[in-house]
Amino acid sequence: LWRKAGDSHEACEQAVREMLGLREAFVLVYDSMGAVEGAIFGGIMTAPPIYRPPGPAMLVDEFVVADEAKWRVVGADLVNELANQAKGRGCAHMIVLCVHLDRAKRDFLQACGFATSTEMLVADLTT
Repeated sequence: LWRKAGDSHEACEQAVREMLGLREAFVLVYDSMGAVEGAIFGGIMTAPPIYRPPGPAMLVDEFVVADEAKWRVVGADLVNELANQAKGRGCAHMIVLCVHLDRAKRDFLQACGFATSTEMLVADLTT
C-alpha cells in the first residue's frame, strides 16, 4: 500500500484538482521567499449517522513539509491556520491522516495534542 506509484506526480495533481473542486476544500501553502516549505490539504466532512459528534470535522488528507526539521515551525503554522479556519466554519474536530512510518510527522502531531483514533491494518492479497 505504501509503495510509490510510477505516476504518483500525475496522480497527485489529479487528486488536488478533485479536492479543489469540492465546495469545502482547503489548500494552504507555506511560502518562504518563493520556495514552498510546506502544504496542508483538507476538507470539511460530516460524520456518518451512526456517530453524534458536536459538529463537522476537518479531514486533512495531505500534510507535508519540505524538511522534517521544519515541522515545529512550518507544520505548526499550517495546522494552526487550518484549525482556525475550521473552527470558523463550525468544525468540532480536526482529523489528520498520517502513515505509520512517518515518525517525525506523528511525533509533531502528538506534540500538538492530536491522539491516535484509528489505525488501518493492511494485508497483501496479491500473493
